[in-house]
Amino acid sequence: VESVVLNEMKPLNTYNHLDYNSELQIGAALWILSRIRACGKMHEAYKILPDTAGDADALYLPLDFSHPCFSSELINAVLHLIIRRYPEHNVMTEANAQGIPPADQYLALLKLIPEEDIQSACTHFREKLKELLTMKMKGNAWFDKEIEKLSLQLKNAKESLLSDKAAFQPPKGFPGMPGAFDTLPDISRISDIAEQIDDLDHARTVYEATFRLLITMDRKTAARESGSREIARILDGFTVQDPYELCFAMFYLIDSGDDMAWLVGSGSTLMEYVEQMLPWYVDENEEDDFDWDEWYGGMEYNKNGWLDRPAPPEQLDYYHEKHNGLNYAQIIYRLCRGVVPVGLHPFEADRERLVSEGMEEAAARRITDTAEMIFLHTFQARQFSLDDWNFDFEEEEPFEENPAQTPAKENVPASLGGYWGKVAAAQNREAAASDGPVEEDTSKLKAELEQAKKQIKSLKTALSTEKHAADADRAKYEKELKSLRMEHRELADLRTLVFNRENEIREVPVKNYTYPYETKKRTVVFGGHETFLKAIRPMLPNVKFVDARNLTFSPEIIRNADVVWIQNNCISHSQYWNIVKNCKTAGVQMRYFGFASAEKCAEQLVEWDQNS
Repeated sequence: VESVVLNEMKPLNTYNHLDYNSELQIGAALWILSRIRACGKMHEAYKILPDTAGDADALYLPLDFSHPCFSSELINAVLHLIIRRYPEHNVMTEANAQGIPPADQYLALLKLIPEEDIQSACTHFREKLKELLTMKMKGNAWFDKEIEKLSLQLKNAKESLLSDKAAFQPPKGFPGMPGAFDTLPDISRISDIAEQIDDLDHARTVYEATFRLLITMDRKTAARESGSREIARILDGFTVQDPYELCFAMFYLIDSGDDMAWLVGSGSTLMEYVEQMLPWYVDENEEDDFDWDEWYGGMEYNKNGWLDRPAPPEQLDYYHEKHNGLNYAQIIYRLCRGVVPVGLHPFEADRERLVSEGMEEAAARRITDTAEMIFLHTFQARQFSLDDWNFDFEEEEPFEENPAQTPAKENVPASLGGYWGKVAAAQNREAAASDGPVEEDTSKLKAELEQAKKQIKSLKTALSTEKHAADADRAKYEKELKSLRMEHRELADLRTLVFNRENEIREVPVKNYTYPYETKKRTVVFGGHETFLKAIRPMLPNVKFVDARNLTFSPEIIRNADVVWIQNNCISHSQYWNIVKNCKTAGVQMRYFGFASAEKCAEQLVEWDQNS
């Protein structure tokens, strides 16, 4: 019990400070959409979801993100509800800790999902959490058992040595000669056992710190990294079938106050494992530089010149090989109404690379063929602006936060709702109050209604075109202005830093705070010696510190931050310029510590946090 409590009370991360928090939100959004689509309630979802088009703050997805089933605008709308379901916009908030339900819109969207699907997701989350915790405790128990064995051996060896010394008679005439005790048992065995105990104790410390990484490794790698085949055997076999499902379950269980979800030690380990399974979990070295002009200009169809290269020979001749009178392309079209392109293989070079790295030919081709189909579909969707999903449906009344205040609908068909439901209710009331036929009036109203709907659709299409163009220009100029302001602020900081160090001038502030201090802003610190980090970490518990030696940190660390602080007395040039690049890309402010002392740096950070 003590081991479990210590494990949960010393989490490596909380849900709020996972490096890839936004990835978990995207996973939850895709699970919600897939469940709503599976039960045929997408049209009801459109009535609830907000229109985030044109809102520069509602661009939550990574660049060049594409899903074959849901448009980016649709996913962004669901993400908008997830992120803003509480005023704090965090995963763990004071509101859900007190059992306060999330926003009405978010709850209304969840009501479209069958209750059995939600409960199944929650059950799987609890099961995986228990499985992970059990594996962790089994590893700890193995270390305890081995250390206990060696401790007993050490005790017996010491007792044996003392007994032999008491009974030992040195040779006559040589009482003080060196080597007089050479006939005793080898005394080095005691030091060997003590050294083994120290090694095991150190291995257990490493196991505690790297557990979240060991469970992602294969058995051979885990044995090498942990130094024990037995630990590798204990940790072998952990897997998650549906990472999107667990992303949703984490948010749902935290919001509902479930005890299991608040085990943040195991929970954050589980969700770090889950996020590494997500398709958009991209390593720093794999990401391209951010180019706004290319982003707003659309995808470059002939990127890297792959269309100019001659097409490789077809492994499967879709248009000439036949089965029961139909060629393979015709069979595929009958199955999914999709047309197989001829001679287009943008990922052929990648297939050859995968094979050269040891992947089987069949698996490599299956991966690149799937990627090719998704890539071509993505281009089509962007090229012809098919992402405007909300223009294909009738005008609906915005979601009402208090459904109880909505006027009752009388004799309204169950399939109608919102504005058109009120129109039908008014017609029903008019028909009930009139003794004569209303067919003529109804026909006239329908004609007017159809004409109004056509005008609305035409105006919305024109408005959307203008809005997209205006938004592109506005976002571009806002980014340039923000970049100039950040560079000006950075230059002022550097001048102040140099002046203070040369003149040793610093105003002594009046402290109105105590340590440990919880920052209001999401803060990341880069650089600093080990002694500096050891001293400053306890003062600022919710600040994320990145090791100066970590040259390949994920850019999401910076994207999810409000401010980045740099301790420039211990940081490499390559890491520094990597930080600068990512801060400018994400529009995150950079600040510099002006001192070497951990206490003075903490004061500088807290002063800025309180006054910003």
